[in-house]
Amino acid sequence: MHIYNSNHYSSAMKQIVNDCLHSAKENPFAIHYVIVDDPKYYEEIFLKHTDTIFNIELMTLSSFYQKLLQIYHQDFRKKILSRASREENL
Repeated sequence: MHIYNSNHYSSAMKQIVNDCLHSAKENPFAIHYVIVDDPKYYEEIFLKHTDTIFNIELMTLSSFYQKLLQIYHQDFRKKILSRASREENL
């Protein structure tokens, strides 16, 4: 996880894009989440630097929270089902 702070918006944006694209090339099978206020705007910026962004997901903070909750609930259901099947086998 990286947090970028800068008084120069354009230089910070360039650094974010370059870091993310570099990391995405080094780890092509990992999904890279970039939390932004306007995903469509940032998608255009990313596409100026590369042809495709297949393993980079741009999302708002609320979308990121929703995704985390989905993963949590899926994991929770798996644990409940696993526990129930173990109890049935007793």
